[in-house]
This record gives sequence, structure tokens and C-alpha cells, in this order.
Amino acid sequence: MIGIIINGILAHPLDKEYELIRRVRAGDCTGAKEKLNEWLTYVLFANVDNVDTIKMRILELLIILSRAAVEGGAPIKKILEYNSGCVNDLFEINDIEALCLWIKKVLDRLLEEINNAEIDEGLAVLENAMEHITQYYNEKLTLESVAKAASISPSHLSHLFKDKAGCTFVEFLTKVRIDSAKHLLRVTKLSVLEIALAVGYDSSSHFSSLFSRYEGISPVRYRQGFMEKYKRFL
Repeated sequence: MIGIIINGILAHPLDKEYELIRRVRAGDCTGAKEKLNEWLTYVLFANVDNVDTIKMRILELLIILSRAAVEGGAPIKKILEYNSGCVNDLFEINDIEALCLWIKKVLDRLLEEINNAEIDEGLAVLENAMEHITQYYNEKLTLESVAKAASISPSHLSHLFKDKAGCTFVEFLTKVRIDSAKHLLRVTKLSVLEIALAVGYDSSSHFSSLFSRYEGISPVRYRQGFMEKYKRFL
């Protein structure tokens, strides 16, 4: 056990504190709460009934945890705004149990800010990837090439598509291509092969197969059905 010893009692368990900081940086909610409980156990034992000392230890911990939260990705502005309000509350508390509940609540908020920042960042990355696909869908796109354009690993991008978009990379790319093909079938006289090439496929057979799978009808029948409906307005 590493820490500061006062009168033969471990008053400040540095190894617990270091591990708590590490868990906070990683956004590990379960692990951070577990380490906070361990930290509180040692601090309370070393300062039995000394509310003022415990309060100062917790204030020191707040500063350290706030820095760790920012290092973990939490927006510094939000952390500073939150701290400015909650520190005033801390000095009004004169009960040890209430102090423990207070720092646990603070930890929850810091971890929430880290996780919210990760979600926001993930959505931004996914939106960039989707924008790249909608712009270059007619080129030879792969998960790897889009991931590189979005500055993210292919595995992470694949996870973002499934977790936040509810589809795979291939499914999203195919939908973009099929939607473009439907537009071309409606407003041009291009052949099925020409449309297949225009939206990024090498062969009309592969394109037609995908189109039928997604739309339940072949490209030719789709065009014919649209033209039949269109004639009614002539």
C-alpha cells in the first residue's frame, strides 16, 4: 500500500487515488465507483469524526478527479461550470455521510460528462463517414477507405454503424447507391448497365440483384411502374 502515513495510520492512500484517476480517465464507471469506495474507506478510517479534514481531502480529490475527467475527454468548460457551483455546496456540508454521498454524486457527474463527450464524438465521426459515402458512393469505396477518410479505425467505424446507425457499412452504402439508381431510373433513359456503373457497380447483374433484394422489384420493372404512373398525369 502506497500512501501518506500520519501517526502510524494510512491517511492518504495514493495507490487507491492513482487507480481511481486511471479509471476516471478511461470512463470506467463501475471501476471508478469501486475505487472511490476504497479511497473513502481509508480516508474515513484515518480521520474518524474529523469532518473538516475529511472535507479538505474530498476537496483535493475533486480537483484531481476534475482534471482526470478533462483528460478523459470531458469538456473543460462544463467541468469548470459544474465545479464552481458544487464546491459551495461542499462547504455547507458538516456530516460525514453527506460528504460521502456528495463526492459520489460528483463522480457520477464527471463520468457522465466523459461518456457524453464520447457519444458526441462518435456521432460526429459517423456523420463525417456518412457524408463521405454520400459524396463518393459511385467510387470504389471500402470500409477501410472510408475509415481512413474519417480518421478512425475500420473496426471502430464498423461498430459505430451498427451501434448508432442501426445498419452495417455495406447496408448504408448500398442504400445510398440504390436511392441514386432509383432517381436515375426515373429521370433518365440510361440503360441498367449505365446506371449500375454510374452508382458504383461493375456489372448490371450484380446491381439488378441488389436492387431487387432491397426494392422487391427489378430495375426494369421499377422504371416501367414509374412510367405507367407518370402517364396518368399526361
